[in-house]
Amino acid sequence: MSIIQVNQVSYAVYEQPLFESVNLTIEATDRIGIVGQNGVGKSTFLKLIAGEEVPDSGERYKAHDATIHLHQQTVDFDAHETVREFLEACFADISELQAKMTALETKMSQPNADLEKLLEQYGQLQEKFYELGGYTCESRLQEVANGLGLGQYLDYPLATLSGGQRSKVALAKCLLEQADILLLDEPTNHLDRDTIEWLIQFIHQYEGAILIVSHDRYLLDQVATRIFEIDDQQIYQYPGNYTRFKQLKEERLLVAYRDFKNQQDKIDRLKSQIKQYRQWGNEGHNPKLFKKAKSLEKILAKIEPVSDPTNHRQMNITVEDAGKKGPKRLVEFRGVSKSFNAEILSDVNWLVRRGEHIGIVGRNGIGKSTLLKLVAGTIEPDSGQIVRPDQLAIGTMSQHPFSNLSGERRVIDVFRQPFSLTQEQARHALAQFLFFGEDVFKSLDELSGGERMRLKWAQLIQGQYDLLLLDEPTNHLDIDSKELIEEVLADYTGSMIIVSHDRYFTDTCCDKLYELTNGQLNLIDKSVK
Repeated sequence: MSIIQVNQVSYAVYEQPLFESVNLTIEATDRIGIVGQNGVGKSTFLKLIAGEEVPDSGERYKAHDATIHLHQQTVDFDAHETVREFLEACFADISELQAKMTALETKMSQPNADLEKLLEQYGQLQEKFYELGGYTCESRLQEVANGLGLGQYLDYPLATLSGGQRSKVALAKCLLEQADILLLDEPTNHLDRDTIEWLIQFIHQYEGAILIVSHDRYLLDQVATRIFEIDDQQIYQYPGNYTRFKQLKEERLLVAYRDFKNQQDKIDRLKSQIKQYRQWGNEGHNPKLFKKAKSLEKILAKIEPVSDPTNHRQMNITVEDAGKKGPKRLVEFRGVSKSFNAEILSDVNWLVRRGEHIGIVGRNGIGKSTLLKLVAGTIEPDSGQIVRPDQLAIGTMSQHPFSNLSGERRVIDVFRQPFSLTQEQARHALAQFLFFGEDVFKSLDELSGGERMRLKWAQLIQGQYDLLLLDEPTNHLDIDSKELIEEVLADYTGSMIIVSHDRYFTDTCCDKLYELTNGQLNLIDKSVK
């Protein structure tokens, strides 16, 4: 049964079209993944479905009484409101019914009560209370909170939580709403692998429809039954999960490119014929040949141009050969221990060799970023020794690049700072990462999260490093950008250590995978999925 229909919908932002004449249907049990490059309008599409944005033309129809809840990554809250109080707001209808039932119970206990009438009213309220899940709301709240790693924070004021924890709270509230349609916008942001697995199981068991904007290919492979790709102001619809979408998209692009090529060949032939007829007409002073040329020009003018499906801007990255020179042993931990509030490393012995691509996984807060800082030498161990060769060149990427710099700094100045480059050389290098024209003079404050990541990648690729330390390097990148960087790093001959929750990324780029748990680095057998 369809619960949403979109007919001939067009929508523009500041006169820039995002969607043109879009038609689609959403069924009651759909699991739809929404993909597309950054800036194509994925979040706006969710708002159109939710009814928070109104199309410029066309119609969006919703089934009668169907409820929709849009996941907001940020939450508005009272300064003293606890996580539990914030989440319990989802059960406002249930709380109201419970209050009415309690009032009836009080009335029924009175000597002169009309029990028959009151019991009938109570039964109606009780039936509604049951339908809304009143007897299970507390257990559901606890289940969702535990699943997202929030169980221990339920009685904490929201104001005391980190930004990532608040994002989890926002997701928890959305999941507890029990709407007929859930609209999730990057739900795996700030989730570790265990909580992603829990979310996957939740989505499988959910009774309504779910639309998910996500760059997490593993999630989309596990849950999506359809993929909507937003591209060139259209929404292309594909059956199946993300892997199936990639196959079908390639087939579509091959057909589209053949159509484009055939049209270009036809246009070239017409132009050649027009030129030839005009030349013959001039040589022979023959009006009929000019008339023939005019006729062909009219045919040419009526051709609706087919766009080149390969004409998409993407990063053009080339990496100089690295890793064949220099020491074979880059970093060695000898009995290293480190603690903050809890123990992160306990008597760890570990060796990083030249040319290795190492992935580090583990739950949030376990100390993965701290491990990278120990490798880089920006913090020291509590005990043990970390041995590095003299003049080891280390390139680092944090989860929030350039957060230590003034937001007024310009892109080109930030990029050039570590290198001896002319402005022309810098602009050429930045163009490979889609910073064109005046983009290079933008301030850091003007950049999106994805643009900051691209700028940091530009710096890392430009540098000559013995070892790259990458902390969640695919954050804020769209899938196309992720896959391009994967191709580059898979062939990279240098050494790198990657902290990432992105399974596709670590599977593609890493030849060794370690889990940080209980103060130890445990090697994972990558052949076991």
